[in-house]
Amino acid sequence: MVETTSDDGLGANESATVRLPHGLEIKDVEQIHQQLSAALDGAASVTVDISHVAAVDTAGVQLLLALKTEAENRGIPLTFAGQSAPFSQALTVLGLLDTFTAANSRASAV
Repeated sequence: MVETTSDDGLGANESATVRLPHGLEIKDVEQIHQQLSAALDGAASVTVDISHVAAVDTAGVQLLLALKTEAENRGIPLTFAGQSAPFSQALTVLGLLDTFTAANSRASAV
């Protein structure tokens, strides 16, 4: 299950943190997509905590890339927080580690 927290509810000026579950695989993507979309719809900024991700596949990475693109299109700051060896390994295999690292560096600097 995806946990979503916010400062004081999800208002237009609030930030939301979405804690991803252990599984970020194709079987999990639909439910996680709904939670991430709700966070983007209701918050001024979003942090995605990946620290609990223990299993990830291409569909899970694709979901987070789509989230990143959608957040950029809406002008909503998006940060990926935490460390996950399986997530980092998947990004490395897919050649996307720099994409997520650069996004975090920019988000932290803003």
